[in-house]
Amino acid sequence: MISVAELHAYNTATALVRRKLRLSLVTSLTGVSQRTLRGIWREIHGEGAPNGKLPEFAQSLITSRQIAASAAAFVSVYLQQYGPVKGAINAEHLMGAVDLSARFGNEVNIATAFYCLRDLKAGFLMFPKCCQCGARYLYDSSGGRHLDRCPFCSHAPLKR
Repeated sequence: MISVAELHAYNTATALVRRKLRLSLVTSLTGVSQRTLRGIWREIHGEGAPNGKLPEFAQSLITSRQIAASAAAFVSVYLQQYGPVKGAINAEHLMGAVDLSARFGNEVNIATAFYCLRDLKAGFLMFPKCCQCGARYLYDSSGGRHLDRCPFCSHAPLKR
């Protein structure tokens, strides 16, 4: 017999698969095996799940200033709703913030959202307030393209 915790994990995994989050990330968030997830993916999407190397950092998914702005807006919503990420990323919080962000007209890819939270928690990204327009934005101090300045007003931070 399936336990309530397992049922919850399968329901969460199914919701993440519907949003097309890569299966290895779904497994890490829910503990559901990739073999099971491949069957769920095929049933929902009518095709096999995508394969290939996952990005290492959020920077590789942020390919324009528009995506940088959407990611920053998502992070703002997430932090306002749930506070800083402590421990593992919570799948329900991730989906809730993506949904709430979309209700405000800000569509963000769930994989981009996941990697932004993970990299912010790990310190690979910072979330400063722009001294020009006052918006918070994602910043990569190593000079990552599209993350080297505020995506809303294009103001670059002062180098120390």
